[in-house]
Amino acid sequence: MPDSFRATIDELAMEYNRRAQQVHDLHRELNELRCTSKSRDGMVGVTLGARGQVYAIELNPRVHRTLSATELAAAIMEQIAQATAQATARAEELIRPLLPDDLPNEEIFGPGMTLDSLLPQPLDLGVDAPPRR
Repeated sequence: MPDSFRATIDELAMEYNRRAQQVHDLHRELNELRCTSKSRDGMVGVTLGARGQVYAIELNPRVHRTLSATELAAAIMEQIAQATAQATARAEELIRPLLPDDLPNEEIFGPGMTLDSLLPQPLDLGVDAPPRR
């Protein structure tokens, strides 16, 4: 194998390993991500993970004296929404460096995101695809 070809292969392998490590680091950071939102009055607090997992709901002991059950439910939902927005923004910050610069945010982080928006279209190699098992 010519030295220049070997050098190119080594370069590609090093780039692959660097990118793979970045993905592993991202996965760890996303798993460790926690976002907390507290109401202005301090009665309700919620802590969420990157995928919306609820890790904690904190209620001030006085909350039952100041809020009805309906108001409490609304306050909890409001804090969940705020913590979700924080977690989504932080996840976007973490993920963005690994994405192509020309990929629009809405294709990745928008409500219509699909796997097809992330992957290139299959190449037409001019041969029939192998049969599926």
